[in-house]
Amino acid sequence: LADQATIALENARQFASKDRALARRAQELDRSNDRLRKILRASNALRAERQIDDLLGQIADVVQEGSGFRRVMIALARRERTPEPYLQAAALAGTVSSQPPADRVPLARFEALLRPEFRRGSLTYHMERPPAEYGLLWGAPHSRPVRAERRSGGWQPGDVLVCMLWNSRSEAIGLLAVDDPEDGQRPSPEQVQILEILANQAAAAIENAALYAAQQHSLSRMMALNGLGRAISTTLRAPQQIYALTASGM
Repeated sequence: LADQATIALENARQFASKDRALARRAQELDRSNDRLRKILRASNALRAERQIDDLLGQIADVVQEGSGFRRVMIALARRERTPEPYLQAAALAGTVSSQPPADRVPLARFEALLRPEFRRGSLTYHMERPPAEYGLLWGAPHSRPVRAERRSGGWQPGDVLVCMLWNSRSEAIGLLAVDDPEDGQRPSPEQVQILEILANQAAAAIENAALYAAQQHSLSRMMALNGLGRAISTTLRAPQQIYALTASGM
């Protein structure tokens, strides 16, 4: 009877342990499904937005809500009127300040920091000791703290998860970075996958918004030049009026 009671107690403990593990897994799946539902709802809104400034704020909020991280930063690669492309923060969410810092980081220098040992996915890098160049993008609130001994599986203050943003021509157009996970743990493969889905949607939306802005600018120039041609050919205009029409088409 004692042996049978011991076996029964051991079986009960094993079943209870399995039940707890299944319950934890079910909760994780529920969280993942909830995040995916939020991503699907947000994707339509992102595709519809055309103004880049409004779009970036929406992307930061969507990532904060759907990725399981409390802090989000989006930086864009700038190539216009500069001999060397650079990264500059463009939107923040969950940070002390909502105003992105104005510091610039050369794109090539930052890409050199993304070493293979940091890779966690096709687009994602887990930077456990972010260099000073990265802190410039976040601004002063993200200066690197003195690091304690790393906990197994735990997220350390100063850790950063970076997702590169690529356009349809395989050019880097920016990055998406997250920090401060809700569960305090290092990212799981499922979290990395969700973050990369968000990064791909963000890259497509940013590229579409940039193309729309360029198209609108070209259309405005064509309309102004067309108006200038009609004005010159049909009426006599004062020099100041002709100058104003010319400037609007440039």
